[in-house]
Amino acid sequence: RVFAVGLGHTPFRRAGTAGDDYADMAAQAMRAALADARVGLEAVQHAVCGYVYGDSTCGQAACYRLGLPGLPILNVNNNCATGSAALDTGRRFVQAGAGCVLVCGFEKMSGGLASNFEDREHPAQRHFDTMQALGLPKEQMLKGVMTEMTEKVLQAYARAANEHMAASGVTRQHLALVAEKNHAHSQYSPYALVRKPVPADA
Repeated sequence: RVFAVGLGHTPFRRAGTAGDDYADMAAQAMRAALADARVGLEAVQHAVCGYVYGDSTCGQAACYRLGLPGLPILNVNNNCATGSAALDTGRRFVQAGAGCVLVCGFEKMSGGLASNFEDREHPAQRHFDTMQALGLPKEQMLKGVMTEMTEKVLQAYARAANEHMAASGVTRQHLALVAEKNHAHSQYSPYALVRKPVPADA
């Protein structure tokens, strides 16, 4: 069996705002998690770091700030599923025999979603093309409000929500009530980005 025995966190900030660098914030969160678990650095046998917008060894930089050199550090990039993928990878390390695994997730974005490589097809491009073939507009509708990639991703989520509603009987009101419940909790969290209630009929 695998147990999560400690948790650490830093407050969310809006993309592009000034503050500590990602490695310092990640080290702060990992230090808090170890303190919460009452586990020393010497007990950690593996580290798994999840992020999307960063160079290939950001996890190493974060762990080195913590004082964790000399052990396997794995970086995980799986878009919106990065956090759960990192936790699952850490779980598998423990199941394989590692006594203590430190899992950390972090992100430092300068703005909205964007493609980092313009000399190749984006991994989701064919998905976006299929969505447009099914009737979504090809032109950017919210230009100046958000990046083109952010709008495409939101369209993908909206289509998935519509398909889920059609298949399950879930309504927009149900989804709005989920958001209302989550914001009711977030108003009391010192880590939340939005700390105010949002009613379902807003």
